[in-house]
Amino acid sequence: MKPYFAKLVSVEGPIKAGDKYIINKSLGLAAYGKGYIGTAAIDFTPEAQRDQEAKILRLFLCSRDIKVGDKAKWSKSDPWGVISEIGGSRENGDDYIVIKDYENGQKLNPNDCTFESSYKIIGPISPEATWVKEGDEFDENEVREVAIVKNGNGFMFATLPIPQEFITGYCYQLKGPCGHFH
Repeated sequence: MKPYFAKLVSVEGPIKAGDKYIINKSLGLAAYGKGYIGTAAIDFTPEAQRDQEAKILRLFLCSRDIKVGDKAKWSKSDPWGVISEIGGSRENGDDYIVIKDYENGQKLNPNDCTFESSYKIIGPISPEATWVKEGDEFDENEVREVAIVKNGNGFMFATLPIPQEFITGYCYQLKGPCGHFH
């Protein structure tokens, strides 16, 4: 098992054509202002998105190497929290993890949350890594963190270090089948 994997995670924002999304634990693909789950069309006006609780899914680089204090999730649709407790052992099969809300400290996850069902989010995967699918795994030498830098009217990726005033965000590029990072 490789140390990193790609996972679809829900994020905030309006759904646009080409986005993957989730509604009531069903996956769909948005196209031309409508979404489709099977053959059922779904309206994606901002009001409809809110009423249907539709959420965009983006690919994130994740790891199961979790520790207390890590930002974590245990399913696509549940909120992010912080790992506050890890107990038991994987070997004995009695391991458990407690994930709490950032703001109010309330426990978020079910009682059966384990190492296998939990993961920490390392960061977003570059949108240029178009071949990556959920569940793909990566070694350390296949991953690199890059800065997203404003470049005239658009954006570009730059390897670190870059002066902070030029950086608008970060993402992870992955080595593709061609041998280059995207």
